[in-house]
Amino acid sequence: MLVLLNFLFFNQLASAQQTVDNASLKTWWHNNFEINSTTPVAQEKVRRSSFYDVKVSTEAAPATNYDAFVYMSIPRSGKGKPGYEREEDGAEFVAGKLTMSWSSFLYSEAAWVTVTLREGTVSSVDDVVIRPTKLNFVKVLVDNKTIRIKVPFSTSGYRFSVEFASQLYTAYNDMGSNPPGVLTDVGGGNHRAIHTEPRNSLLIFAEPKLTGEKLTRTTPNETSGSIYYPEPGEVRNLNNVNQSIIYFRPGTYYMGWNYHALLNENVRWVYFAPGAYVKGAIRFPATKQTQYKITGYGVLSGEQYIYEADTKKWLQPPQPKQFRLSHQLREDAAI
Repeated sequence: MLVLLNFLFFNQLASAQQTVDNASLKTWWHNNFEINSTTPVAQEKVRRSSFYDVKVSTEAAPATNYDAFVYMSIPRSGKGKPGYEREEDGAEFVAGKLTMSWSSFLYSEAAWVTVTLREGTVSSVDDVVIRPTKLNFVKVLVDNKTIRIKVPFSTSGYRFSVEFASQLYTAYNDMGSNPPGVLTDVGGGNHRAIHTEPRNSLLIFAEPKLTGEKLTRTTPNETSGSIYYPEPGEVRNLNNVNQSIIYFRPGTYYMGWNYHALLNENVRWVYFAPGAYVKGAIRFPATKQTQYKITGYGVLSGEQYIYEADTKKWLQPPQPKQFRLSHQLREDAAI
């Protein structure tokens, strides 16, 4: 269903970010963001989308909009591929060309999601495609940079992409022979079209607010067991935690490129609260615990690690014999 209306009075763009946490809606924000689409961000920063802003309101109060942080990832986190300089892989074509953005919120009633382009324009609701297309969400054109999408409430939530015509490109096989079949975004000649997709994709995660047994099963509290709360910032002590639950509260955490958490056998549950952004990796030992889980709407990011890291070789990628990896780890590194 398409609706072409100009609800400019809904376009409430406050200068300071405003979030919400009530029975109907929850959004969150990171003040320590970095807008950067090409290189690694500082370890204490969270990469914010260079291409999209998102606000959310309830259907009951459509003019009251709240900010929802839009995260972004880039190929290889902008680090390149140390140890792979002489080898090609499937990411060669996308490096430096494509990005992926996403935003999440929790809701318990129908909501409006407002997406604003930070670059480019949109002239019609027909220039915006929601996938899966079978969702058939209502779309409203606000102005030449902004679209509103009505998201019905579902106890299962919705995960969907928002594609703007101005962001689409087509990839081609150049049909060459040396090397064969190189991807390019240049058409013409004997180049064969492979697929069309956004250069800068956007996913929206509309997640239901949980209650009752589902809340108890996925969100730990003081009756769930002993809980350890890491402090935001550098975290390199998780292998020494003896509590049964590790609970990441909202904030930014980072483990560094040469550490990942091999958890104590007592740990059976790791929880990432909405608004928690953790740069690192977590591994449960295959010893004592027969049931363990990781839950929550926070983010666990591997962005600090070497491209295609191998934990069995001290976080090094596989190395061709003809050259050495420049970022060697000492054998006594804390893993």
